[in-house]
Amino acid sequence: MSTRSTGPSLPLVGVDELIATVSAQVSDPTDDIGFLMACMEFFGFSGTPNQGGILFDVPPEQMELHLEANSVCRSAYATVAGIDMGPFDEETLTEWYWAYVGTYECLVEHGYPTSPPPSLEEYIESGGEVWHPYNEMYLTNQEPTDEQLLFETCPQDLDVLLADD
Repeated sequence: MSTRSTGPSLPLVGVDELIATVSAQVSDPTDDIGFLMACMEFFGFSGTPNQGGILFDVPPEQMELHLEANSVCRSAYATVAGIDMGPFDEETLTEWYWAYVGTYECLVEHGYPTSPPPSLEEYIESGGEVWHPYNEMYLTNQEPTDEQLLFETCPQDLDVLLADD
């Protein structure tokens, strides 16, 4: 029985089939941006490369579906690229948590209040899946007026957030 009773859902496709389909559309399947863009397009979401990431213009009513597709695509990419998707140790999750709390505070400071972060304990118990400050901002329909500037000011990429450590 499905937990989602109403609204649209992602097409049912196996991971191997998704990887094969998306990999056939890109010149280098290990290129994260190219793979993720092709994968998101497979699910009906077109994006534009921007500052090492991808910008998507997603209507608020499709945000939950977009986040689900994003999660599936990131998982598929991790499989292709041989990236460890966890479980992650407590030290790593703690580092990520505090980096994201900084991003959350930056979003609030710039007028994008989001749901408060969970406790560190909840975040660790979820394996880091329970919260991301940008997801919360979009789910509350608080779209930035200048997304590129906001991404530069309040980074969401852990590689950027943790680069100074």
